[in-house]
Amino acid sequence: MDKEIVRDTSSTEKYRPGRQVAYIPFHAEEDLEHPDVEFGFITSTLGHVAFCRYWSKEDPTVLRTTANSEATSMLCLVLYGEHDQAIIDKLIAEIEKKGPIVSQDFVKALFEKGAS
Repeated sequence: MDKEIVRDTSSTEKYRPGRQVAYIPFHAEEDLEHPDVEFGFITSTLGHVAFCRYWSKEDPTVLRTTANSEATSMLCLVLYGEHDQAIIDKLIAEIEKKGPIVSQDFVKALFEKGAS
């Protein structure tokens, strides 16, 4: 892949809720196409840890986890926008409004109808 990967936590501000990310484990050696790379978005942060929701590898319009976010070191994250940001913003709003559990029907509807 041509995209340069830079692991940078000097500014945790760029890793704020709603930002889309790629989780690249160290053994993947910066390869975005490595099978262990996961794509998702940040729901909250604490220090140098981002709590993320990740998309299913089989269907990138389905959340892999619907009940909780996963703690991830910011050292393993790079900003990477895979989906329409308006959809991510709606998901973040839903989590903030109703709590951590998000229905897959809600997620699917956002992709089918768009976030408008």
